[in-house]
Order: sequence, then structure tokens, then C-alpha cells
Amino acid sequence: IKEDLQIPLVITKDDDEIISISIDEAQNISKQIYLFDSFTGTSKKLTHNKLFIELPEGNYEDRFLITFKENTTLSTSDEVLNSELNVFVDNSKREIVIQNFDNLTIKKASLYNILGQEVKIWKGIESNSAIKLPLNKVQTGFYIFNLDTENGKKSKKFFIE
Repeated sequence: IKEDLQIPLVITKDDDEIISISIDEAQNISKQIYLFDSFTGTSKKLTHNKLFIELPEGNYEDRFLITFKENTTLSTSDEVLNSELNVFVDNSKREIVIQNFDNLTIKKASLYNILGQEVKIWKGIESNSAIKLPLNKVQTGFYIFNLDTENGKKSKKFFIE
């Protein structure tokens, strides 16, 4: 098995229950096995682990891949961005707050629901040390917030009330 092999995993759900994913048996595989989530850009180790995933009802045909190497392509830029930015939701004021310690240029910010649908997009954001993005008309639920800056991209999962 080559390290760059990616096997699509299709998940079809007819309810909102939490699902578990695990490897029952692996023959002649000496490599670690991972589940890659293309929506969040994260890998989770499947070898000797059972993963629990909360997904709403629906078909997930292009989201998950079985891989044989951990996705680490964003780790260096994530460490840099984590020291330059802090992002959180202020549910009492219904806004996303970006603490932009180095006044980075923010090219775009976008909010996606758990199904991967773009809910809101912000462009032309001023480079201030404290940025507040309004969440008007955003329903309660889990969301992925993507931030595209001059130094790379940052993603964060939020629960918005």
C-alpha cells in the first residue's frame, strides 16, 4: 500500500444519531490507517481506535477518505496563526470575534454549516486588532469558520446559539 493512497468512504444517514467508525480487520497492512475529513481538513487515527462522529441526516459522498498517512500539511502555518490570531464566538452579542494580534490582512472569512454549505461570507475586512463579524440570521448549531489571511488559513469549529 502506497502512503498517498486515498479510499473514498461514503456515509448515508437517515437520522441524526452519532455514528461510530472503526477497522474490524486489516490483513497485510503494516501502516497506520486514518480517517480524513475533507470538510474540516483533519485526520483521525483509525488503527486500534473507534471514532464517534456527529453528523446530521444526509449523504456524505465526497467528505471522508481512508488514508495511510496523517494530514499534517497545515501544522506549521497553524502554529504561526495560533500565535497571531484568536477566534471565538460571543453568543451573547451574536458575533464572531477575531483578536488579530499582528494586524494581519484578512482576505476572506466564511462560515459553513455542518453539511458543508456556505452560510455567510465576509470580505473587505479591515486589519484591526479586534474584529467583530455579525451573525445576523444564523441559526443555532455547529459551524466551521474559515479565515484566509496573508499568512495562511485557519479553521475553527463553533457552536452558535
